[in-house]
Amino acid sequence: MQRKKRGVLAVGLAVLGSACGAPEGGSSTTGPEQDAVRTGTGMSYEAFLAQVYREPDSGLCILNGDEPMVDCDEKHLQELYGTYVREGQLIVNRIYSGDDRWSDAQKLNLTYCVSNTFGTNKAAVVNAMASAAAAWAAAANVKFTYVPAQDAGCTASNTAVLFDVNPVNANGQYAARSFFPSTSRSARNVLIDASAFASTRPTLTGILRHELGHTLGFRHEHTRPEAATCFEDNNWRGLTPYDSASVMHYPQCNGTANTLELTQKDVDGARSLYGAPGTAPAPTPAPAPGTAQTETFSGSLARGQQAAHGPFSVVAGTTFEVVMTGSGDPDLYVRFGAAPTLTSYACRPYKTGASETCSLTVPSGQSSAYVMVNGYASGTYALTVRYTRPGTSTADTQAPTFAGLASATAVGSSQVNLAWAAATDDLSAQGALVYDVYVSTSSTVPTTPPTFSTAPGATSAQVTGLSPGTAYSFVVRARDAAGNRDANTVVRSATTAQPTPTPTDPNAAFEDRVLELVNQARAAGATCGTTAYAPAPALALDARLRTAARLHSQDMADQNYFSHTSLDGRSPGDRMAAAGYTGGTWGENIAAGQTTPESVMQGWMASAGHCTNIMNPNYRLIGVGYGANSASTYRVYWTQDFGR
Repeated sequence: MQRKKRGVLAVGLAVLGSACGAPEGGSSTTGPEQDAVRTGTGMSYEAFLAQVYREPDSGLCILNGDEPMVDCDEKHLQELYGTYVREGQLIVNRIYSGDDRWSDAQKLNLTYCVSNTFGTNKAAVVNAMASAAAAWAAAANVKFTYVPAQDAGCTASNTAVLFDVNPVNANGQYAARSFFPSTSRSARNVLIDASAFASTRPTLTGILRHELGHTLGFRHEHTRPEAATCFEDNNWRGLTPYDSASVMHYPQCNGTANTLELTQKDVDGARSLYGAPGTAPAPTPAPAPGTAQTETFSGSLARGQQAAHGPFSVVAGTTFEVVMTGSGDPDLYVRFGAAPTLTSYACRPYKTGASETCSLTVPSGQSSAYVMVNGYASGTYALTVRYTRPGTSTADTQAPTFAGLASATAVGSSQVNLAWAAATDDLSAQGALVYDVYVSTSSTVPTTPPTFSTAPGATSAQVTGLSPGTAYSFVVRARDAAGNRDANTVVRSATTAQPTPTPTDPNAAFEDRVLELVNQARAAGATCGTTAYAPAPALALDARLRTAARLHSQDMADQNYFSHTSLDGRSPGDRMAAAGYTGGTWGENIAAGQTTPESVMQGWMASAGHCTNIMNPNYRLIGVGYGANSASTYRVYWTQDFGR
């Protein structure tokens, strides 16, 4: 398993077909997965541009059917063409090396919303996201949290969640796409095309398992040379031996599985990056002592000419920032440990024009930073370099100036979000300041050590794992590179919500009794009309089918009709799919007027068509729904939905 900065999944379309009436049946056909990597032997630049799909809403370019390119301007496209396409190599997206992962604080707070614009498909997305997120949470110490309160405003500009899940019309270019941890908020979204809802191998859940793998920083497994096809680039670091069955491996690229489920090697790789589930993260250490520095440089360059600046002695964990302005088109490059080149760098904005910025956290183990300016075209440049130099100034005895915690907002029953304005310091840059967070159930100012510390430069934190219905107090204090901590006494309080009690279900007893009678009939065998059925295995209750059956029974009762087809034109298969059922074969029985489970089962078993659905040995799943309305013609209505 590997990691890269940006990526999506392109899967083939699966067509779900079904018929109405009782007995009910359906079938599914599965198309091959779309090949996500194409070659371009001797391709012209114009032909290359014709293959680049630009998303109409986001403006991102999608290469090779599934790879998003955030910096989608002429400059980047020309570089890709000249480096990978013109000579017949694969079209790929490259970005600077390094592990693209969430911090220990963020990895347990991967919040998302699901847009209401999914309509009838929303329930399927919510369920599939929950299942996919649970698979990764069981594999590694990460936690995806669904925030339904943000669904009404679930857009790329919603900063109350880490990312959004939205529908997209990709015109068949891909079934879903996602993002990588370093992606900016505007592009940090999981987009799902309508074609994904018809896919059966992989299912929607399988597709989203793959996509959430990308959001954790894992890239396509088939880019490794062992796959012998679908090579993309070398911008990855292996975590485990090659795995042809990996959830991140396309089946059409010599993969050996097509369900996109996590393998043991996937689990091992995820744990090597994020730790085993429940592992307590190591506390964020404060950066070593240092002195804030600001230096400026300027110059002019001809096309192809380069100017080097540095090395700068830096402190690991602090911020190294370079801001460039000027004229023409110079390009900024930054690298740690060695001078950058045109192909080796930690940051290269590569924008059109001279306005570019690199703001990086100095990696652990690094003590030097280098800057280069390259003349993509002739121009002038002015650099402002801000960083922390090793060694404590003898004058650095002053604590940061900090107004304290601005807000503490409870989110549900176990989380509180904190926010504050950045502190200032006489020597340390704002990006180098660490914030100590104190959590208490007392309203007094804490004197104990901090509960945890943020990453340098943070202005917010999420406190999770709190007890429901409990009042908490929070204090945040700023600490500089020399260890000086402010002593503000601002206390903010928030009370977590009580968990919503599970409502009593008055119809469950009737529905469970019908299931019991169905399995008694299957165990005994039965004759339906002129067809004798041998004993069959018991059916298992399926929550998705139960939801579809309940909604249809109550809809018939409330709308006063009796039909397999809803008044809005939906078939049984449509209703089951909306509830999240993705199996291709289904059946449905309905009845009205019977007041007990025994009487409705007696009527169904006496009808050849209904009896056949109940005894069908191909079915493995069932959902039963009971609905009532005293104002309707039959007063009570029953639905059985079958699947496998």
